[in-house]
Amino acid sequence: MTKCIVAGCSSSTTKGDKVHNVPSVRKKADRKTWLSNVNRLDLMCKPQKIVVCNKHFHRKCYQKNLRVEYMEGKIQYDLVPGSVPTIVQRGKMGPSRDVLGDVTNTVLHRTSPAHPVVSSAVPRKHAETQTEDQPVDSSTQCDPASISIDHSYTCPKMYSPPRPKMSTPARPKMSSPARPKMSTQSRKLCELLQLDISSVHLLDSTDLEFELTSDESEMCVDDEKCDPTFEPATEEITSSSSGSSLSVEDLNESSFIVYGQCLNELLAGVRCIKCDKQCMITNTYMKGSSLTVYFQCSNFHDFQWSTQQSSGRFPHGNLQIAAAALFSGQNYSVLTQFAALLGLRFLHRTSYNAIQSSHLFRLVNDAWNSHQSELLETYKGKIVCLAGDGRCDSPGFSAKYGTYTVMDIQTNVILGFHVTQCTETSSSVHMEKHGLEKCLGHLQDNEITVDVLATDRHVQIRKYLTDKWPDINHQFDVWHLAKSVGKKLSKKSKQKGCERLSTWIKSVVNHLWWCCATCDGNGDVLVEKWLSIVHHVCNRHVFPGHHVTECCHGRLEPTVERKTKWLKMQSPEHQALTNVVTNKLLVKDIRQLTLFCHTGALESYHALLLKYMPKRIHYSLEGMIARTQLAALDHNHNVNRAQATVKTGSRKGEKRFRTEFSKLSKSWIAKKMYEKKSYEYLEILMEKTLETEKLNCTRPNRRSLPPNISRNEKPRKEIIVQGRVSRFGK
Repeated sequence: MTKCIVAGCSSSTTKGDKVHNVPSVRKKADRKTWLSNVNRLDLMCKPQKIVVCNKHFHRKCYQKNLRVEYMEGKIQYDLVPGSVPTIVQRGKMGPSRDVLGDVTNTVLHRTSPAHPVVSSAVPRKHAETQTEDQPVDSSTQCDPASISIDHSYTCPKMYSPPRPKMSTPARPKMSSPARPKMSTQSRKLCELLQLDISSVHLLDSTDLEFELTSDESEMCVDDEKCDPTFEPATEEITSSSSGSSLSVEDLNESSFIVYGQCLNELLAGVRCIKCDKQCMITNTYMKGSSLTVYFQCSNFHDFQWSTQQSSGRFPHGNLQIAAAALFSGQNYSVLTQFAALLGLRFLHRTSYNAIQSSHLFRLVNDAWNSHQSELLETYKGKIVCLAGDGRCDSPGFSAKYGTYTVMDIQTNVILGFHVTQCTETSSSVHMEKHGLEKCLGHLQDNEITVDVLATDRHVQIRKYLTDKWPDINHQFDVWHLAKSVGKKLSKKSKQKGCERLSTWIKSVVNHLWWCCATCDGNGDVLVEKWLSIVHHVCNRHVFPGHHVTECCHGRLEPTVERKTKWLKMQSPEHQALTNVVTNKLLVKDIRQLTLFCHTGALESYHALLLKYMPKRIHYSLEGMIARTQLAALDHNHNVNRAQATVKTGSRKGEKRFRTEFSKLSKSWIAKKMYEKKSYEYLEILMEKTLETEKLNCTRPNRRSLPPNISRNEKPRKEIIVQGRVSRFGK
């Protein structure tokens, strides 16, 4: 984007404005003349490209480009060689005409010192500065003290004394006192802002009284009257191609960022609904992101206008901001910083929490209960194979909340979860077992039979399932056990004399996956295949056994056999490998890998939980439950997405992949790319957000738990501060 360098000018190429390049640094004299005329000599030595827009040139500086007109069929106006900008403060204190004949869009109004209004006028120190290129009608002049440049919308309600008489030159009589017709674009804007059209007075050329200089008058006669084919180069100054036009229906469904200065210009032209008198802003009121403006005319008629609708306690915008923050997984501190950097009015934390507690938590809870009821109804009376795993809200063993989730292994759909606070159990380490107990009890109440349950090697869960649920086939997750084996071998390889063991870690882990996948559900076959690795690493591929007596890879090629770094029998590295592979507890646990179950999809879901519940941010119990419900809805509505394909071109229909560098394997790997997620369920929730305001919802019924995990009574703050001790003496 290239912006006009004149101070106070907002023209740029992005908006489609016509601009002209300032002479380069090499043309020192011409460049100095241009920059001096626009009061920007500070840019004299700037090497970058700088421009001045067409609003700062007289019309006499332009001439037709006949070549473009006859060759391309459009009228083009170019600068006359040697032209320089001379108009600097246009549109600041009075109306002026655009270079190509259009009146500037500055909103003007008549006022008096007794009736200050919110305006976009220049500050006082520029109010008295006038140039011959800036003619201003005396009927529109006002005392600079009556112009308010405060855009904070905090002006107090003020008393309006009787309007004093002012000597003004007589206006020429107009043939018709009728008000000018409103353009279609202005009417759509009024409908968007929900203003009564009769209360909005938009000024056109008949309302603007001004005098043209002699040069400008001659120019208008030469171009417009003598040449009937004169047309402004509208294609050069229209809006940017990146913009888009919207219908009235689209406007009603859209939201925009409106700057205070632009809002001032719009509201400065408001007239009374009853008597059509000029109105003044008597007071403003802000509630979060909502602004309400109070008007009063000279006949003391009062009315108000608000930027948002409101059907209850909160404006609709405040409700939807809080809802969008929760539904997208954002937190309040990030959003407030984002709004502060943009200067956006935002909700106070108290209002934000009140909206969540009284409306949004109930809405999310109802959506999850409805979704889960449909799922459990389809699974009713069926036998399922589940994967279960727990997730704490913070690293380490000092967690306050624990979330246990159960997922169908075949469809990767989440059937249920339970959020446990550590005060419900004896300590944090017991939260995982407590969560599994609640999940299994809920499934049993809905007549769902659990045949297989895959978990990690949690000791408490292993004992609990053995004692309470002996009919469930308890399987261990292959990924967790393989990860444990890899860590133990990596630790052994760092011992003295066992360095060569590091080259076999990846092969041993892959061997465990292969054993689980090819054992056909037989635990004895699985164990013998696993123990055969101690012979294979020594280049011995035939060994004694009941079910497995030789390796399944066949005869090795001589080159492969020669390049492989085999281990020597009874060497230190071979002894270390044997100790890990033949560990009694490990061999016992391997028998619970016969069904080759893994919880990879559940681990991916836990990564999604970080979007809604980062471990470094504390939430209330209601917030934890609501955010977990949102994560489960997100997962279930986008589970098993198809792999993305190339849409166009010669590779149309090919599967899409992305490449990443793996820290674990120290190599580049390819990962699948999937179709975009669908968030239609969130759009439904956003629509219901406004409905809950009308219903005056209450907080959902939750478990009555203490807000703090401390089991001791909290002392006074003064006592805690006095007992504070620092190692640094501070």
